[in-house]
Amino acid sequence: MGTANLCTLYERVRAFTHSLTDTKLNLTNLELHEIPDDVAELLSKDNAGSRLTHLDLSHNTLSSIPATLLNSIPNLRILFCSSNVFKTLPDLRTVSSLFMVSFRSNLFSGELGVQQLPSTVGWLILTDNQITALPENFGTHLPRVRKLMLANNQLTTLPPLLAESGLNDNLELIRLSNNKFEQIPECLLHFSKLSWLGLGGNPCTASSIQSLSELDQSLRVDVNDYVLETLPSLGTGASGNVYLAMARGAYVHTKNTQSNIHSEEDDEKAVIDSTHKDAVAIKLFKGELTSDGHVLDEVQTAVALRNVEGLIPVHAYVGADNGAGAGLVMSLIRDMHSLGDPPSFASVTRDVYPGAKRFDTIEQARRFLLCISGVAKEIHALKHTHGDLYAHNILYSSSTNESYLTDMGAAFPYKDDRIELLEVRAFGCLIEEMCDQCDAYDTDKDVRDALLALAKECMGADLSARPRFSVVAERLSKF
Repeated sequence: MGTANLCTLYERVRAFTHSLTDTKLNLTNLELHEIPDDVAELLSKDNAGSRLTHLDLSHNTLSSIPATLLNSIPNLRILFCSSNVFKTLPDLRTVSSLFMVSFRSNLFSGELGVQQLPSTVGWLILTDNQITALPENFGTHLPRVRKLMLANNQLTTLPPLLAESGLNDNLELIRLSNNKFEQIPECLLHFSKLSWLGLGGNPCTASSIQSLSELDQSLRVDVNDYVLETLPSLGTGASGNVYLAMARGAYVHTKNTQSNIHSEEDDEKAVIDSTHKDAVAIKLFKGELTSDGHVLDEVQTAVALRNVEGLIPVHAYVGADNGAGAGLVMSLIRDMHSLGDPPSFASVTRDVYPGAKRFDTIEQARRFLLCISGVAKEIHALKHTHGDLYAHNILYSSSTNESYLTDMGAAFPYKDDRIELLEVRAFGCLIEEMCDQCDAYDTDKDVRDALLALAKECMGADLSARPRFSVVAERLSKF
């Protein structure tokens, strides 16, 4: 670690200790090979460390965390150690309040050892490692895990009795994309609360591709055939950015009514008219792997489901055969916004809804839910699951009551019909949340009660007793 980074380290620690209100300490991107012992001493002074609830050590070269540091921060709830060189989990058992732990993109391999974690952990992120197995006692040692991220590892199976542990009452979301599963682990179909499953890019999702050359080549285009605005004004996320764009020929025509002269410099300062009929949205992925799996799988799914009404229409795809530089050319959806925000640290698996209520009446919510259930019915009729059925992945217009289900990053094809019933539970959660998002003065109690009763059925612990989306859509149409 250079002198400048060392100075920055101490500046950040001292700023935290001098604050009376800060609860988060950011020590990212400091080229740390180790954490100096006196950091713990600084945090112990005046008991400042007891205020720390969120520590971020990501993007360093750490392989351990001193016990003295952990002892000085007894109330830590969130620990981020992504993009380091840990080979095993450090001993975190003394941090008895720990809830969220991330060791994404480290050097874990072989069977994951979990004895070093306290049983309080409810959100565990181990994406982008080389883990080959979970220990048999995973569920008994970590029974409170609600959200488990294991995409981009080397897993071939899960402990058979995982769903018979305390984990059965808590696990709601699991990401297993881009591993080595030959079969869908049977235990996944026995968790009473599992609602959001990602499993694409495994041998058990047999239609996964190895190259974009395996897709319909008539839908393949070169991104250079389009002019993109410099900034991703339509959205940015963990997997990619979405740009306002236009086919080059159409763009040149709008800018040069008397001349076809157009330069690269023009592209760099391009301003696209979003109201133009030829304007489109282009999603460009940041890399070949995302937190949900491999971009090849998202592109494949988007192409396979491109004609499903209620999904954003996909016109073409771009990128190298291996997925590098991959992207999707989609219809531009105007005057619509995400219905909710992604789950927070506090809500864990449930979306959050800042600001005003989303619906004026419960009838408006019912019509919206009918639309989304219809989209889900069509997706599952094609033997695909969305895997991330959340309000934050739905674009909605309150003025027209139109909606689109977006983001196919966690979607995958399946053969076992029980997979649909996992997503039905996610829809039950959505029903509950939409009922909460209705104006409190709406008095249509019968419809509200019917919706909540349907939500209860969708979220029932017995998978086989849940209604399928065809039944859900039919019932919503008759309330």
